Amino acid sequence: ASYLVVYLWEDVSLSPAAAGAVFAVFHASGIGARIVLGFFAGRLISTGNLLILLGLAMAVGIGAVTAFTPEWPLWTIYATVIALGVSANGWVGLFLSEVARLAPEGETASATGGVQFFMYFGISGGPAVFYGIYKLIGDYEPPFMIFAIIAFVTSCLLLRGR
Repeated sequence: ASYLVVYLWEDVSLSPAAAGAVFAVFHASGIGARIVLGFFAGRLISTGNLLILLGLAMAVGIGAVTAFTPEWPLWTIYATVIALGVSANGWVGLFLSEVARLAPEGETASATGGVQFFMYFGISGGPAVFYGIYKLIGDYEPPFMIFAIIAFVTSCLLLRGR
């Protein structure tokens, strides 16, 4: 997400304001998704299975972002980014609730605090990794695709573990 605005501006030729608006919609869709997904988790689908589906959707969404071109209609960019925001921003509460549920009795705080360390390590270190790949290759698509592959492989490993 850190490079989405610059990618939309430099490679997809959106104006900075339009790219920023797309970025805002990405985040807004994630906020709304947290509420809706929280309602459905455990009622219609197990939280663990929903997290796997969100990971797969994230992989597909990130891959779709790499296909953006200046010829794409703006509404299709918004639709793609909304779907990506739902998956890439909507999973956090579900994940923490699942960690809390699976934590040994009396260890909920330690478990949720521990996984947040790794979550925020990714949030703070991910952009640096993305930039390093971008700087090495000189193109936005490879780092996006690497992150898509990571989401896909992780989801497959979780599915296999179920």
